[in-house]
Amino acid sequence: MIDDDNTDLEAENLKLKKQIEEVQVENAKLQRENNRLFDENRFLTRINEAFADENDNLRESLNRIKTKKSKRYEEESEEEWSGSNNNDEYDKKEARVY
Repeated sequence: MIDDDNTDLEAENLKLKKQIEEVQVENAKLQRENNRLFDENRFLTRINEAFADENDNLRESLNRIKTKKSKRYEEESEEEWSGSNNNDEYDKKEARVY
């Protein structure tokens, strides 16, 4: 009876050792995958930061261009408006036509 109990315990012990070994192998695989994903995430974060900086620079540049174009358009509009109002000779000739 003691021998049977001892044999059963030894079998259970071997079974548990095998399970521990399998869990350790799986744990090592998961740790490698975790490390790989961590490195990939860090790499992608750096890329994202670089693109974010570039995006900010492009937005600033675009805003400067829009502001310059807007100011230029306003100046040209003012020149055209003031030019048409200051051309009395043209207005008199046009008035005669009608």
